Amino acid sequence: MIFDHYSIDRANDAINSIISSITAGFCKEATRKNLGKAGFKHEFEELFSIAKARMKNKKIKKCIDAELFMNEDDFRFATSSAIAKYRADKLKASILIDACSGVGLQSIFFAKTCKKVFAVEIDSRKSAYAEANCKILGINNVHIINADVTKAGHLPFPEAVFCDPGRPPSEETRSLNSLQPKLPELLKAFPKCKRFVVELPPRIDINLLTGIAPNGLHHFVEFISLDGTLSRLDLNIQKKVSAMIKLSSIHDVTVGSIDSVDYDIDMLDSEMPAVNLPASELSKTIQNDSPNFLYEVDSGVQRAGLIAQLLALDPNLSMYDDKQCFLASNKKIEKHALSFVSNSYQVLKNVLHCNSGQLDCHDPLKCNDCIKNIRSALIELGASKVVLRAKISPSEYWTVRNKLEQGLDASASDPNKILHLIVQKNILVCEKI
Repeated sequence: MIFDHYSIDRANDAINSIISSITAGFCKEATRKNLGKAGFKHEFEELFSIAKARMKNKKIKKCIDAELFMNEDDFRFATSSAIAKYRADKLKASILIDACSGVGLQSIFFAKTCKKVFAVEIDSRKSAYAEANCKILGINNVHIINADVTKAGHLPFPEAVFCDPGRPPSEETRSLNSLQPKLPELLKAFPKCKRFVVELPPRIDINLLTGIAPNGLHHFVEFISLDGTLSRLDLNIQKKVSAMIKLSSIHDVTVGSIDSVDYDIDMLDSEMPAVNLPASELSKTIQNDSPNFLYEVDSGVQRAGLIAQLLALDPNLSMYDDKQCFLASNKKIEKHALSFVSNSYQVLKNVLHCNSGQLDCHDPLKCNDCIKNIRSALIELGASKVVLRAKISPSEYWTVRNKLEQGLDASASDPNKILHLIVQKNILVCEKI
């Protein structure tokens, strides 16, 4: 472990040297040799991984911008700052236990809204990183405990418990049995607590949660979407619930430091379990074959089964496809409904299918006549490139795209004009708005 060999400052010197070496174009082995010459002879692989994680964070701004200790795996599974702050604002407590707290990124935000946070983590490396991260940020109300949370003992009575349990990186079918600690063991460890929030894999079958709440408590599930994409699923257990299913759509407006993290949020909810609209109820599917606008549905709305609630937000909205991926409208929709949309498009042209004698060409992206029609439309609209949104295999994507883009550069009115081709029941050339 790196802190067996280096202080926080010394480890940061090594990590910053690695970042400088990578930025200068040196390969991994050359970086290793240069670091050894500078006196850093231990834990190169871990230091290198931390350096890579910091570089990724600098690029995508997932976590707060500070010299925090987390390797690439820690960073991959880390909660974004906007969601961490949202949870902390929701779970204000005098004493909160953050079970399976990892390297402390969520605990750091809990420290802003709770008087005392007890961060319990079974992995000694992660606990050491959490302690270092709190020290770097000057946080002194987080108490790091390296232990199994279900066997820790001597923990104070918590007003709330948050847990992000360990689980395999992937499973064919997500299961409650693969969580560590298991939910019954976690609830049993804090029998007097009346508020739990447990992060679950977003793709787990929420019907497995029936009857999970202890006597006197109730549960609801909250799907948390970040910037139009489903990110987290939280199981909430508490005294009263107002809905069984909630979707919180968060839009990250983070500046960088922990004190400047912020977000916008809108919510949908339902008293009914999550279900997607059956085909028999897709009566609101647009009748006009050429809508003026298409809206790509936030994946969290689909997963939470809240399509009907989204449609109710704006009378101009209707379903566009039976997979419930797109909504359509002949007018721009209201701002509130836009909170649950990942991408918005203005339809520029409805391209005719080929004249092959068929009513419709079943696979227009494999039909030379359809390809010609689409390319003609792209040239007419002054496109320089086209992004495909269609049912197409990854191995065929660039072959088809290159065919469509032949000759576009010479005719493009704007060399940076990118249009989107959305192929569902119609062939629509669109512009992102």
